Amino acid sequence: MKFARYLAENATPEWRRAYVDYKRLKKILKNVVKAREAPSPPSQPVVPGGQASPLTERVDRADYGAIKSGTPSRTPSRVGSVRRVRSARSLEAAAGAEALASEEEEEEGQREAEIRRRRRESRREGAQPRERKDALTSAERSPRLEEDAHGSGRSDSHLIPPQKLQDRIRSLPPADQQFFAALDQELEKVDSFYLEREAEAQQRWRLLSQQLAALAQHRKAFYSKGPASWWAALKSAWQDPKPSVITRTLRRKPPRTDWHLPGEGEEEGEEGEGEGGKAGLGKQVTPETYKYAQRKLKAAVFELHRFLELLKNFRILNRTAFIKALKKYDKATRLHMSPLYMSKVDQRAFATSPRLENMLNSVEHAFATYFEHGSRKKALARLRVRPAVETHHDSTFLSGIFLGLSIPGFVIGLDRALDPSIQARLPQWPALLQIYGACLIPPLFALLFTINMHAWVLARINYVFIFEFDVRHVLDHRQFAEIPSFLILLLSWSFYLTFNLSWPDQIAPWVWPLAWLVTVCVIFLNPLPIFFHRTRWWFIRSLARVVAAGVKPVEFRDFFIGDELNSVYYAIYNLFLLGCAYDQGWPPNVYGICSPNRHWPTPVLMSLPALSRFFQSLRRFSDSDFKMRIHLINAGKYASSIITFFFYFCWRYHGTRHDDEWFALFIVFSTISSFYTCSWDLLMDWSLLQRGAKYPLLRNELAYDFVPAYYFAMFSNIIIRFIWVWYLPPGGLSLNVRAWIFAMLEMLRRWQWNFFRVENEHLGNVDAYRVMRDVSLPYHPSQTGVSERPASPASDISKTEGRPTARRMLSGQRAEGGARGRPAAKDYERKRHPAEEDSDEEEDDSGDSPAEEIPDGRGDEEEERQRQRARERSGARSRHGDEMERGVDSGDASSSELHFVGERPAAFDEGK
Repeated sequence: MKFARYLAENATPEWRRAYVDYKRLKKILKNVVKAREAPSPPSQPVVPGGQASPLTERVDRADYGAIKSGTPSRTPSRVGSVRRVRSARSLEAAAGAEALASEEEEEEGQREAEIRRRRRESRREGAQPRERKDALTSAERSPRLEEDAHGSGRSDSHLIPPQKLQDRIRSLPPADQQFFAALDQELEKVDSFYLEREAEAQQRWRLLSQQLAALAQHRKAFYSKGPASWWAALKSAWQDPKPSVITRTLRRKPPRTDWHLPGEGEEEGEEGEGEGGKAGLGKQVTPETYKYAQRKLKAAVFELHRFLELLKNFRILNRTAFIKALKKYDKATRLHMSPLYMSKVDQRAFATSPRLENMLNSVEHAFATYFEHGSRKKALARLRVRPAVETHHDSTFLSGIFLGLSIPGFVIGLDRALDPSIQARLPQWPALLQIYGACLIPPLFALLFTINMHAWVLARINYVFIFEFDVRHVLDHRQFAEIPSFLILLLSWSFYLTFNLSWPDQIAPWVWPLAWLVTVCVIFLNPLPIFFHRTRWWFIRSLARVVAAGVKPVEFRDFFIGDELNSVYYAIYNLFLLGCAYDQGWPPNVYGICSPNRHWPTPVLMSLPALSRFFQSLRRFSDSDFKMRIHLINAGKYASSIITFFFYFCWRYHGTRHDDEWFALFIVFSTISSFYTCSWDLLMDWSLLQRGAKYPLLRNELAYDFVPAYYFAMFSNIIIRFIWVWYLPPGGLSLNVRAWIFAMLEMLRRWQWNFFRVENEHLGNVDAYRVMRDVSLPYHPSQTGVSERPASPASDISKTEGRPTARRMLSGQRAEGGARGRPAAKDYERKRHPAEEDSDEEEDDSGDSPAEEIPDGRGDEEEERQRQRARERSGARSRHGDEMERGVDSGDASSSELHFVGERPAAFDEGK
């Protein structure tokens, strides 16, 4: 596999700007090769002091630093012929060989004189040429030099020491200098990014260390106030058989007794609250909250370990990229600069810093100590998650079989439903047809969602992180397709059995849709670990969070699923038709009795998804300390949708006349809502229509390569948002058929919306270099002694409703529209390369711009000054270096129990 492809597939998507721009280096290297193949001037001057000029030096690459044994022949013809062969090999252009012959002969004479002079000096001083070779450092000796001395039959008695890296670069042609200038820029970018992430990880680890120390004390109180063993618990329950005692016995919970962490203040009324509404984790802590705190900290440690693994992968891939780029340069130019430049790379923190490995070991040790009873093997098995490589042939086959078998059922059932004889025998057919049309939308929408997932994978969009899926159990899109395919199969044959009038005397035709709904509920609520039970329970919990809108803090998955439900409103409000029909016993005129347009629960059911999103927006506004008014604007969008639903119902309820006030109100509010939602879709959800964008009417960064798809999505989104206009013309299809067609189009519009909404969220994560989930921490900062000052803008210890809590390890308060509200994408290339800030990628890689000059005097001292500036910017070395190099990861030297080195803390073992 090509390394450029390997780098793209294995790089962390949110950090892609911080990686080595390997493609850019390859383009510049192509310019180097083209410059070397171009015809050369007829002659080149010789640099004073015996050093060849850059062009002459390119001719003599093969023998740099080594001299042949014996005295070379001074015959001009022989020298000319040998040099012509070498110049042809180096320049790969025969036209320049003849023009350089005379200069090479002159240079050869100067080399001969230099060799004789060095030999005389060596004899006087009694030094042997061999010692001179051994005096060279490993950084100065190149692989080619050692090969010439040991494997080429050349004598190693006369070696010219290589020049310093910067002197060598200054002696190269302009195209080569541009290549090394680009390498310097990439090196500075990578090292600075690594130092900042390392400092961020250290700050997070200190915060977690303090929280884990509080957990150890909490555990001691938890077990000291409860039964020490199951036998003692059962004995206590036998002696006092009260329901509360039995419940505590089964859960091994101690009696509810308020307690305080040692060393904390006795202030009253300051009780913090963690995410999820758990009280008692602020100033006042109860032993019953131990399990909640343990679960939260376990998730936080897992996320930190994943962050450190990503950072380790970052350093390995970037160092490999430098090696590969230099290897390509050596191969193209026959210069062996890799050892010299890699010695410079290996002096940087991202290549040599031991802090990352120290932190990884400390985090693994802490996880084993606090959550795996000291078993490091179990801890590593849980922490070091490696995605399983599976082919998913079985899933693809099963999905295809399910869908293939469902097609005959739908086709035959539809043919039977439109048969006049069947309609005469089954007068309830309109209501049944509408119910099946409503039941088809959700599983079909879920099946289309698999295409969303596949497109995100192809576009390198990290949807697993965006939706906060468990990376250990996340489903591939082919596995996920099994669920909706199976549900569609069951629905198709229920549809066939209904209109085929199978066993009408034993089973009524309207029993089959209810049987399908019951089967779906049984499949999703089945507690057995079969048929992707983790995915099913994740979906049920997510639906519960959407139903309880405003109770818990809103995450991305909450408002994403809420928006999905807004597009399946047709299926939701037709549940009333199904319930009413069963309540009335399915009379022949059931549609006239239970028509959704004749009962007030219909607009209520239609508005439930929008009402949920309305409360979610208000909750997000509240969580932002009432500062982000963008959430109020979003709440107004859903309020306009709710009003439109009610006026639409009133118009249908009063006979769908075009000359009454309800029709006028429906037109006015539908127009307002359509403009409102269209503007939000394009400007906020998709972040399009940006001024001065690279792509007109779009934005500068696009994750999908097919640009026309964006313009089609914009156009089709506007058309479908205004599809309600088709209600206005009288005649034609009935309003019920139109309503189902509009519902299908809305479902397709939302499926299209998914592509660009998740893409926009991903670009927001890329701009923030966000790769870690927001995990709430359970203990108040005063209980842990942790500083409330974050190490960087990436971390946040915020205040919510006047009570300071260590709420987030990473600030996650993002605008509803995702990337639209963020600043312009100032990536690391722009921050580190101000000279290239206004130039696009093509100009950087074309090689048409003049080569950047390496300033004179920029040697080792200048490199050291640059490294020092990078260290000062990050602050990583000066603040935390000594602690991490000793393996001590605590921010407070007095908190020795937080070092996680050696035995487990005594407070953790007591009471166990």
